[in-house]
Amino acid sequence: MGQVERLTKIIELLIQRHPRSADVLLGVVPPPTDDEWLEMLRSSPDDLGVRVRADLYTDRILSEVIKLDEIHRLIDAAGWESITEAARAIKEFFAEDWKVFCLHCRFVRGESRISDASSLQKVSRRVGLSPNTVSRKRKEIPRRIARDALSGFQAAMKW
Repeated sequence: MGQVERLTKIIELLIQRHPRSADVLLGVVPPPTDDEWLEMLRSSPDDLGVRVRADLYTDRILSEVIKLDEIHRLIDAAGWESITEAARAIKEFFAEDWKVFCLHCRFVRGESRISDASSLQKVSRRVGLSPNTVSRKRKEIPRRIARDALSGFQAAMKW
């Protein structure tokens, strides 16, 4: 798994587990602390691409430390400022895609329906796109942020 894919997984973890993920990505609020990252890791079944045997308490702690170190290493490779600038650029340049992304993150949670349509169907109707297109755009944004942040274009273009 390459750097872009690993950073994408970290951004996904943030999106899925942080209560103000959009504000964090846009730099409105500070990046997560180590304690917040650990809490997100503990509540997430996601694989960040780091393999550690975790059958004992000590192994669990070691696993968390190794994963936290991987998070810091990848964020440092891009630079937190580059990540937030990439997110701001995408929000500005691809405003409709950003809107779809935010609506999906907010409303599509895999919960049961409370009406005749699923949350994904309601979001897709709201933005006038098919459910498949809404899901694809939701998946594209974190990867775009990771790719753009690691590419270094933010140093040349301030958003």
